[in-house]
This record gives sequence, structure tokens and C-alpha cells, in this order.
Amino acid sequence: MIPHLTFDWQDIELHLYADGALYLPFYKLLVLSDLHLEKGAAQSNTVPLPNYDTPDTLLRMEHAILRTGAENCLLLGDSFHNSEVAWRLPEAQLKHLHTMSQICDLHWIQGNHDPDLPHHVPGAHCTELAVGPIEFRHMPIPAHNPDCEVIGHYHPKARVKLRARNLSGKCFIANQHRLIMPAFGSYTGGLNILDAALQDVMPSAKIVFFCHNKKIYQFPFNRQNFKSNLM
Repeated sequence: MIPHLTFDWQDIELHLYADGALYLPFYKLLVLSDLHLEKGAAQSNTVPLPNYDTPDTLLRMEHAILRTGAENCLLLGDSFHNSEVAWRLPEAQLKHLHTMSQICDLHWIQGNHDPDLPHHVPGAHCTELAVGPIEFRHMPIPAHNPDCEVIGHYHPKARVKLRARNLSGKCFIANQHRLIMPAFGSYTGGLNILDAALQDVMPSAKIVFFCHNKKIYQFPFNRQNFKSNLM
């Protein structure tokens, strides 16, 4: 069982899971970001990565759909490591996606890694999506200040200072108007939450939902709680 925390965000109930999934029970909507499917295949010529990331990520995606009972699943961009590998997705993985599309409707938002999504992948394709008051997109739009926005792209991670040791893991970051999701994919790296790029898009008071060892913890953002080095 994957634990979750409930977060009341602008009068919207959110369930944030330790595996990086987000669920909105009122809308029966599951949101996953940055799957980077086929990253192992894309980098196999330069980096010796085994190609089991896509089956593992899709299996965890299916588990997230089943445990929440979601009627819609929104993939928040960079679902494929690049557009080329998306077009030549192995038949077994494509079949798995079709199986999931029979359980709930799939919605694919375009990311910077996969701007050209293949037509044979089941589900609807879009550049962004509004659900109730929330705007969902892969990355923020310059000079656009939404009242309520969920994005991916940055793969936020944190290193938490404890008395005995330090713990590293992916995390959600939220403030009053924006929530940044962690990467859901098996082979995804991360950007430290202290990095200037993340601080620029989250300038106001923040809450960090830290995922580690199949558990999730809530911290107020305080630089003294975190380390800049993820190693």
C-alpha cells in the first residue's frame, strides 16, 4: 500500500502519494508527471542502462490508477524521453497502455522532451488542460501568473537534514498558487529544491512534501532543513 497525505489547496482536496502520484478525488483525476518512458532505450548507445524502466513505470502507473479508482489519468508532459522513442514504443508497452485506457481515460500533455506525441498512443493529446479552477501544464509560461497551477518539468528533489543522517528523495513543492510535481519515471534524476531555477518559479512561502522509502512527509520550506547537495 502506497501512503499519501491529504492537502487542502485553495479549497481543493489533494492526495499526494509517496510514489509521486497526485489524485484529486472530487474530479476522480490522477495526475502523473515526467514518466520519461524509454529513457533506457534512448540512452543505451551512450550510457549502459538496462531497458526495464518503461515496464516498471507503466506497472506503477497501473497500480496508481487501480488504487485510486481514477476515471481520468493526466500525464503532465515528458511522458516519453523523446518523440523518436515514443513513435517506436515496443508492442508490449503499447498494449499495456491500451489496457489502462480501458480502465480510465488517458490525457497526454505535451512536454519539452515529447512535443510530437504519436497518434497510435491511446488517449487525448493537448498542450495544457484546465480542470475546475486548476491549470495543468508541463512548465510555467513566462509572465503568466495563474491563480491555481500544477506543473512538472523540474523533477524536484530534496536532501533533508536529520540529527543522525541525511535523507534524499523526490518531493512535491506547493505554495498558494502553484504546485510542482516530482518525476514519476523510474530513471528520472532531479533538481535540488534549493536550486535557483526552482526558487524563481516558487518565490513565496512553500510547503515541501518529501518522499522517502515509500513514505511521505510534510515540511515547511526552511533552508536550514535542507542541504544543497543531493548526494
